[in-house]
Amino acid sequence: MALVLTLPWKKELGVPTLVEWDQQMGALILPAKLKLCLSSPLLLFRFSSGRCFSDFSSHVLETVAAGPGEDSAVGFWFRRHFRYAMEPHIAQRHGDDVQRTASKRLMGKVAVITGGARGIGAATAKVFAENGASVIIADILDDLGTSLADSIGARYIHCDVVNEADVESAINLALAWKGKLDIMFNNAGISGTEGSITNLDMEQVKYLLSVNVNGILHGIKHAARVMIKGQEGGCIICMSSSAAIMGGLGSHPYSLSKEAIIGLMRSTACELGVHGIRVNCISPHGVASEMLDMTPEEVSKIVEERGSLLKGRSPRLEDVAQAVMFLASEEAGYITAHNLVIDGGFTSASSNMSFIYQ
Repeated sequence: MALVLTLPWKKELGVPTLVEWDQQMGALILPAKLKLCLSSPLLLFRFSSGRCFSDFSSHVLETVAAGPGEDSAVGFWFRRHFRYAMEPHIAQRHGDDVQRTASKRLMGKVAVITGGARGIGAATAKVFAENGASVIIADILDDLGTSLADSIGARYIHCDVVNEADVESAINLALAWKGKLDIMFNNAGISGTEGSITNLDMEQVKYLLSVNVNGILHGIKHAARVMIKGQEGGCIICMSSSAAIMGGLGSHPYSLSKEAIIGLMRSTACELGVHGIRVNCISPHGVASEMLDMTPEEVSKIVEERGSLLKGRSPRLEDVAQAVMFLASEEAGYITAHNLVIDGGFTSASSNMSFIYQ
């Protein structure tokens, strides 16, 4: 698809310029010379269908509603590259179209999510897709993964993160499908069995570490290879836990694995930063998922009783998914080597003493 950029151009621009629309990348491809000359805020984009889009100038042009892929992607591209602020009267004028445009925070991005068939991974896959990302769900739960992928326009691939080749295949699928990888969410993990340190089954410990630590190491390794080669940076996010921050919140092997992930994140962030690759962790607490094997009501009661600072507010899968999206977005472009704790303040207070402020 081609479109025409019309503006009060400088003399050196010459005739009106044709600008290519890349549907796959979700971006406008402009000649470098043209980018340097965009000094006027009066911009009009006219699609081959005759529809127009403009939302970022005091010189507002009448807009005929375009399709969701067209207007949102154009708006995203200009917010990122030109940073025009949306003015109130424009927002009122364009209504829902403007809101939809503003929400496409991952437009054109390509993401791989391990453990993406259910729980936090599935919630994140949905949020990513809703915000314009092309998502690959990698999991061992084939039926759930395929069903979810079909429902959100994603791709599914069987992936056991213990097997390095499976992780590499998931990333290769991103390359085959979209030609790049922008976001790697290393989410897959298991909780293991609880018990006294004196009675640990070391074979079970080895398996837990192979999933929770080696699996994430595989993801970082192969994502980094692709991102370095692509020379456009990228974002790697790893799943840790509040059990890495406080004792008594998980089994000994589980706590060990989650602490190891934070150390690995910081170490790889130091190496990969020079390539523009950000590496971060998230550490949720008390989220009702299949791993906890508890209902949301049971989780909410325990969190309330054990010191959450946010009374009347239960931790949700969507809370974690939104935090992951933030780290994956341009809004977190200067955040790396960071462990984002999503716990309602739980790990900041061993017991809730808020009564002393009353």
